[in-house]
Amino acid sequence: YSEEIRNAMKYGYKFEILNGYLFEADYLFKDYIKELFNIKQSCDKNDPMYHISKILQNSLFGKTGIQFSLPKYVILDESDFNNKKDHYNNTINLDNGYYLANHRDENTYPLGNVAIASAITALARVHMSQFLNNIKIYYMDTDSIITPEELPNHLVGNNLGEMKLENTYSKFITFGPKFYGAITKEGKEIIKIKGLTYNALPTFNDLEQLLEKGKFLEKEQT
Repeated sequence: YSEEIRNAMKYGYKFEILNGYLFEADYLFKDYIKELFNIKQSCDKNDPMYHISKILQNSLFGKTGIQFSLPKYVILDESDFNNKKDHYNNTINLDNGYYLANHRDENTYPLGNVAIASAITALARVHMSQFLNNIKIYYMDTDSIITPEELPNHLVGNNLGEMKLENTYSKFITFGPKFYGAITKEGKEIIKIKGLTYNALPTFNDLEQLLEKGKFLEKEQT
């Protein structure tokens, strides 16, 4: 994405452009995102509208980057299913007299635009690069950092795009992306490991043991 190239050039990177695609630029979803953000900000975290507005914001990227051809899924009652089951793959019994199935010979073609999805992720990396290149960072994700430094006031707040101080840690361990453990100043354990369910998560003490060479941890989950 051109803006990511321009941003990298500020830090001394050089590029040779071989070819590319040109897309028109516009603020397509500005009002949509602002409206959803305002709803989320005005609701209590237990309010269903808080979760609905959050999900609609977060899923916009995935919707714009969706595959152009996907299996077509339908819900059938038992009689329809029994009459037509040879036409369907991957059927799931919903245990309420209905079946979820995808048609063997039909696809659906959702609207998407990979240029928009590319721009969203690239501009997120551009935004996060100001932290990566200017302050000490222990861990970084799509929209968050863990740092021993206090951020400048103009980067912190409750407005769209600003950072928010979520926790202050006394201990922190990370083993890779979306794989870390921490203990807050108040003594609360926070463990995040992508792919493990809540009940399968190890303790912070378990993670500390893994810092010793040769140690491993085995977890089971359903």
